[in-house]
Amino acid sequence: METKEDYAAAASRHLIDARLLAAESRWDNALYLSGYTAECSLKAVVERAGIGARGFSHKLNDLHGPALELAATMAPATARYRPPDLAVEWFSTNWQPSLRYSPDIASDRVVLEAVTEAGRIFDSTIAAMRLDGLLPWT
Repeated sequence: METKEDYAAAASRHLIDARLLAAESRWDNALYLSGYTAECSLKAVVERAGIGARGFSHKLNDLHGPALELAATMAPATARYRPPDLAVEWFSTNWQPSLRYSPDIASDRVVLEAVTEAGRIFDSTIAAMRLDGLLPWT
């Protein structure tokens, strides 16, 4: 059974959970979910432009670069939802989906940075689209 992706809702859930886990010093899972917050937030912008986001997998550099550029070309209003470059670069350098298989390695400093950067990406994409009435509040 195939389900339709709801990247905005997923980003919201992942950010909430990442913050809760970080507050409980559950560093590794907080880091993992922070990265998925970033990914889902970018995919929501791409999807809003009418481009299928599924094909970009977990490649944040492709989502942040070519995918968002294509989104801005196809739907110029989506250019407003481009997240801060440094926030996305943080995840491109420090995060990958395979972290879920790693032993406990994340430090509190790294995780707090991840949660902060995930929040910045979320605010500039999902939260901004909700404030503009393009996404429902969930």
